[in-house]
Amino acid sequence: MTNDSVHPNDAPATALPPGDNLITALQAQARANPHAVAIEIQGRSRHDVRQFTRQQLVRLYQRFAQQLLRVSAPGERALIAGTTEIEFLIAYLGCLAAGITAVPIAPLRRARHLHTLERVARDVQPAVLITTSGLPDAAWLAQLQRQHPGLVHLDLDGQHADPAPITDSLPQPDNPLAFLQYSSGSTAAPKGVLVSHRNLLQNLTRIISRYELTASDRCVSWLPAFHDMGLTGGLLVPLLLGAPCRIMTPASFLSNPLRWLQAVADSRATLTAAPNFAFDLCVDRIGPDATAGLDLSALRCAWIGAEPVRQATIDRFARVFAATGFRPEAFKPSYGLAEAVLFVSGATAYQPRQSAATPTDANGLPLVAHGPADQGIVIVDPLSGEPVGAEHAEGEIWVAAELAASGYWGQPQASAAVFNARLSRSPEQGYLRTGDTGLICRGQLYVTGRLSDLIIARGRNHHPQDLEHSAAAVCAALSSTGIAAFAWPPPDGATVGLVCELGRSAMRQLDPRDLARQISQAITRNHELQVARIAFVKQGSLPRTSSGKPRRRIAAQAMVEQTLAPWFVWPEQRPAAAASAEALTTEAPTTPPQHELMSFVLATIGEHLREFDGELTAATPINTLGLDSLHAANLKFVLEQKTGHAIPVEMFFDDSTIGQLCASAGTPAVATMPPTQAAAPVNSPAAQATTSVTSPDSVTAATPARTPDLQFSLMYFSSDADSASADRYQLVLDGARFADTHDFHAVWLPERHFHAFGGLYPSPAVLAAALAPITSRVRLRAGSVVLPMHHPMTVAEQWSMVDNLSGGRVDLALAAGWNPNDFVLAPAQFAPRNELLREGIEQLRALWHGDSISARNGHGVGHKVRLYPRPVQAELPLWLTCSGSIERFEQAGASGVNVLTALLFQHTDELAQKIRAYRAARERHGFDPATGIVTLMMHTYLGSSDEQVRATVRTPFTAYLESSVDLWAQGDTRLAELTAPEKEQVLAYAFERYYRRSALFGTPEQCLPRVAELQAAGINEIASLIDFGIAHQQALAGLDQLHRLKTLVGAADTTPQRTDQASRPAAVAGTPPEAHQHAQTSTWPRPASPRPVSVRSRPEHSPATDPNHAGAVLLTGATGFLGAHVLAELLAEPERRVYCLVRARDNNQAAARIRAALLVHECWQPGFADRITAIAGDLTQPAFGLSKPDYRALQQSVHRIIHAAAQMNLLATYDTLAPVNVGGTARLLRFAEQAPDCAMHFVSSSAVFRTGYEHHETVSESNRPHGGPHWPAALARTKWEAELLVWQAADNGLAVNVFRPAPMLPSPPRAHAPGSGYQQRFIACCVALGALPATDDSFPVCPVDHVAGAIVRLGDEPFLTGQAFHLLDPAPLAMTDLPAILNAAGFPVTLLPAPQWRARLADVAESGIGSAAEAARVLLMIQSQRHATESGRLLNGGLPRLNDARTRAQLTHLGVHYHCDRRALIAQCIAALRSTTAHAPETLSSDTEN
Repeated sequence: MTNDSVHPNDAPATALPPGDNLITALQAQARANPHAVAIEIQGRSRHDVRQFTRQQLVRLYQRFAQQLLRVSAPGERALIAGTTEIEFLIAYLGCLAAGITAVPIAPLRRARHLHTLERVARDVQPAVLITTSGLPDAAWLAQLQRQHPGLVHLDLDGQHADPAPITDSLPQPDNPLAFLQYSSGSTAAPKGVLVSHRNLLQNLTRIISRYELTASDRCVSWLPAFHDMGLTGGLLVPLLLGAPCRIMTPASFLSNPLRWLQAVADSRATLTAAPNFAFDLCVDRIGPDATAGLDLSALRCAWIGAEPVRQATIDRFARVFAATGFRPEAFKPSYGLAEAVLFVSGATAYQPRQSAATPTDANGLPLVAHGPADQGIVIVDPLSGEPVGAEHAEGEIWVAAELAASGYWGQPQASAAVFNARLSRSPEQGYLRTGDTGLICRGQLYVTGRLSDLIIARGRNHHPQDLEHSAAAVCAALSSTGIAAFAWPPPDGATVGLVCELGRSAMRQLDPRDLARQISQAITRNHELQVARIAFVKQGSLPRTSSGKPRRRIAAQAMVEQTLAPWFVWPEQRPAAAASAEALTTEAPTTPPQHELMSFVLATIGEHLREFDGELTAATPINTLGLDSLHAANLKFVLEQKTGHAIPVEMFFDDSTIGQLCASAGTPAVATMPPTQAAAPVNSPAAQATTSVTSPDSVTAATPARTPDLQFSLMYFSSDADSASADRYQLVLDGARFADTHDFHAVWLPERHFHAFGGLYPSPAVLAAALAPITSRVRLRAGSVVLPMHHPMTVAEQWSMVDNLSGGRVDLALAAGWNPNDFVLAPAQFAPRNELLREGIEQLRALWHGDSISARNGHGVGHKVRLYPRPVQAELPLWLTCSGSIERFEQAGASGVNVLTALLFQHTDELAQKIRAYRAARERHGFDPATGIVTLMMHTYLGSSDEQVRATVRTPFTAYLESSVDLWAQGDTRLAELTAPEKEQVLAYAFERYYRRSALFGTPEQCLPRVAELQAAGINEIASLIDFGIAHQQALAGLDQLHRLKTLVGAADTTPQRTDQASRPAAVAGTPPEAHQHAQTSTWPRPASPRPVSVRSRPEHSPATDPNHAGAVLLTGATGFLGAHVLAELLAEPERRVYCLVRARDNNQAAARIRAALLVHECWQPGFADRITAIAGDLTQPAFGLSKPDYRALQQSVHRIIHAAAQMNLLATYDTLAPVNVGGTARLLRFAEQAPDCAMHFVSSSAVFRTGYEHHETVSESNRPHGGPHWPAALARTKWEAELLVWQAADNGLAVNVFRPAPMLPSPPRAHAPGSGYQQRFIACCVALGALPATDDSFPVCPVDHVAGAIVRLGDEPFLTGQAFHLLDPAPLAMTDLPAILNAAGFPVTLLPAPQWRARLADVAESGIGSAAEAARVLLMIQSQRHATESGRLLNGGLPRLNDARTRAQLTHLGVHYHCDRRALIAQCIAALRSTTAHAPETLSSDTEN
């Protein structure tokens, strides 16, 4: 095939155009030959081609450069989110011509692109955002512009039209920086590579020189221009040459690869470039018939790179397309990276494998040479920093710094480490560390993989590409370019995880279980690696970079976070099979019974378990009896004396039954003991059978059944204080280093005094200070500070120092103390230690926040002090040490702190009950029950076998227990009365009990079920106590096995499967039975989300016709005060379904939170459960954190959004509030705009009128908020901004309503329930002051159910759209009415003139500690706002008056009337203070649900 068309460029170029940058060169070309073709844009068909000459291109980018200079200045940054077509090129070259630093990023077409743009924008602080029609929506742009004030948006659409000459000359750009090339992020977070004009021109010149390119060449590119290969290789190389370049979109190629080859043939292209996968795609997708008439003979340079190049790919393509005239030597395997601008090395001609000496990968497949290893390329041992020396030796590829870019934007330390690395023996030369691995053979560079993607197992390195190739070889439906292999669990597990793409036809035809087994066997056979997890996803789902490379780290993280939405995951998670009733009854021995011995055994057990209220039988497991060490020892001794047979001690701690115990003693048993003689415990099998299934209307636990992010930490509590060793603290130092480098979460350090048991640790702060400089990531925790023995000032000072030394890594656990001998340091503090603990926590928090507290100085005079040095962390994470008392757990929940506990005096079942009580207390006191951390201390040693572990720990741990018994004796004299034989017996059984029940002893595999049990009980963190007397080196060796256990826990869902409704991915009570049946019986393939949203798909009905979906509502804030009542009002309509978006770990916990909220507010009704769908989501995350299918399904299901969620913290900063209040609103608006038919109803606030209106004005429903940027309160500003977004969406056609309610009180029937906060807490603060301000403030009394009912009824009316509604008290009380009501309720208060009242309030705010002071600070803040004082209305901060005439008229028309006895309601709310606040008001800085 020939092409007779002639380009004006056909004369070969002998030299590059003059100039010191690309712009100068292009202008010189345009002057020399203005009509030569520079760019061709190919449209949808091969014949739809538009040409731009050199002169036209120069005029276009110069005109755009002038536009840029009108809105920005040279040296500023411009984000270019365009396409690969002419608009992108105009923007990019316009930036270079104007001296603006260009920042190319992906077009704004997907949520991940928006996320990337936002992240890059935070990094570069751009002055300009340049887009085409790909901008998603105005609301998102408005949010971005708020985050970056002054950001100008320029639209590129139409810029290529009418390229008339410019009238004004452009200044010569003096910005040395050409552009920032953000890395694709395949192995790390994107970083901006600094590419100067000099870097760019140098790299382009090297490419042109290496391949002897000329102006007579022609180029075709489909690569994305924001990627280094597409921009530099696909566009800028031909532009600098003066060679014409035809551009097509990546989507055009991916949808039909033939278009690429047709464009090459049609234009007689000599140059093109693509990653390895593109050539494979051509072979797979282009049939023999399509190649007829295709002429690729002119192609002399086909660059292949950007990912590992496979010889099999080159051979296949050359063989399949040989008939088109394609020559194998046209392949130019090349190596480069963004940090080197693009090009590092490349072969001038592909050479097939020459001999057996050619390097091969782990599969024995030949590697491909990427050209000569020029001077400046070195293979380095990454550990020693020295060249590897020997040929074929693999190492990291280093490139001379002068061949690389200039560094990373804004990251000097990373730039120095990556761009200026030095060889240890010749430090004079700087190098770029590429992070890629390779070797040199016969002068040729071979790239073998990515250093950070290596899977390291048992000291061996495995390249993921090799594993992917082995997996692909199993089945023709798999391709190595569609597989991502990685260490499992990431990032450094010793097993393998894979994500594999499969087409739909393959999914229908293949058995996924068999395919997964074959892949696992192949990888094990070829690489001696264990495969832990395989996920099959549909084609196109694998995360990739812009050049098509698999994003292995992102794929691994998606598998961990369960966001892949796979078709099938292997191995399947199956519920454990329950033992049958027959098995329980037939396991007793079959030899003839001896009733006398059996009766004796049962009677003996009954004596030790007098509170046991169930039936004891031969089938009763011994480990359900709750025997402690002393009882077990006694029982064993008695039975052995009775029978004369030794009984294995293990029987008391494994799953043995009473019948088996009797058999071991020599006698079988079948007798039973009647319930009157011994009662059954709650955790008996019978009791468990009756309590394991939760009915829809029963109270469910707030604690989730599983914590996916279980953390492991190290803890110390040595009993070796008497040791004469000189290195007593070496294990602490070495263990901390290990924890820091192996992703352990924290190191816990205790406080103990004057006893060998823990006596090495009198000062955890001193030891933490020693650990701070030798660690960098691990948290440093006190476990625990005995707070009553110290002044909170001292504790705050010490740990603030450590916080500074560690860079903000300090946490504290606080304890009341229990040993009176410890209190020789402060004897008067022992008796009131619990009260001192509560007070000390408040003082410690106040000091950490920067508040002053008052204390007496040396003269006995009060003196205010503040904390210095100021800590790094704004908040000090606190734990409360809780041992056996459930009240202490509830105290921790009420205080909003975390929990540190142990199994010393409690069983796992008891602990689970206490954790439930803790989380319930958190919720009752306004804290999120899901966020509290429960840390469990456990003695830990893991080894290679159970025998080895027992042999190692028996002697030191028994001695450790003896030391601890000695310590116990100081607080409990009864233990000191034990005789030596009795103590020996107790210690023997205590060891066995601890070994099996309360410690992590054994192999990692043996401990995994124990960890699962703890997770199910609600444990979030295991603090492994390792220093109980084991030799130093043995303890360190055990850490390797502990790390393996941590890896196993992350690799498997270790939680036992539940069968109750709470485990289903449905609403409060669960998916309807038919849906659950379908989920259990449907066959593969089916979409199976690991974290499913309970949006039911009913194919037989559309959302409009399904009665369960008609009028379905998406509600946010359902667990808040107003939101819970709105939900109850919505569900008063019997056919209505409500979807509730709730912040939670999973849907089960979301359902539990909703139910708990409605129960707290006394709104729960039995029939609600079936019509609430709980969705675990987050308003601050793209798509609310949901998978794409779940997000789309939700959009199809709901027809109205009621957005009642908000962060309502009156003291918080704007940055804290805006992500939910503003960003969450923007995301909901975007959701509604993209849904088929959805209205947005937004709960706003009267505070939106705090600026822009005078206090004496009246604002009606038709007024929209306006005003300047200066806001006295961050909360009001966020509500104002959110409402502006809603009205902007309304102007764009979205159906919206806005509700502005007055402050609310609980409804009369439940006035004692928790309220919204403001009104009740204002009253509480006044009660604490004993005074009310004498102002002309009104005091509105709005029952919350009236407001909620109005929101629902008004929203139900389709004709009421585009309106605002003021939901107010039609006849509010006056402030002067309140004293009589308060006095009658038993709270004496007086009216004070406003200045005096304000002064008293200021005194409390300044000198008080805790909630009263915080409430006072909030009230002072409100009163300081504009017009507050001059208006005489201190309570509302000088707001204008709201008119609600239209709203009241519409409510009257709908039959909604205000009915409330205001005085009675206030009296009831005040009465509730007696049982809740006790004159100590809650903080006003509480949050509603978000």
